[in-house]
Amino acid sequence: YVKLSNNVDQDSAIAKLTTKYTAIINGIGRIRGFGIAKLREVVQKSGRTTGITTGRVIATNGTFKVWYSDTKAYILRKCVVTNNMCQGGDSGSLLLNKSLMAVGLLFAGSDTITLYNSIGSIVKRYGLRTI
Repeated sequence: YVKLSNNVDQDSAIAKLTTKYTAIINGIGRIRGFGIAKLREVVQKSGRTTGITTGRVIATNGTFKVWYSDTKAYILRKCVVTNNMCQGGDSGSLLLNKSLMAVGLLFAGSDTITLYNSIGSIVKRYGLRTI
């Protein structure tokens, strides 16, 4: 039995930091704010497993069925999609455009594509702001 939700637009989590931090992405630079992914634009991310990778946005409003176990799957909407830029362990990486604006948050991938939550839905859900 698989229960699917038709209203899921992100797979994300948030943590409260208790020490000082900087908005610098390792090997890329300081985040300059939030933006909107644009079709065919060149993007980059720095992940735990793959380090810095670059790619291209191939869709900005994708809908995908993502399996989280043998019996649990969700339909995720409003996904930003790039060519393959990740491996296991890269989830949570910010997707940045060339202007260093965050445009997505990595949550899944395959041998051919990588899926990101639109940063707009993340900002809205958690009430984020740049500092």
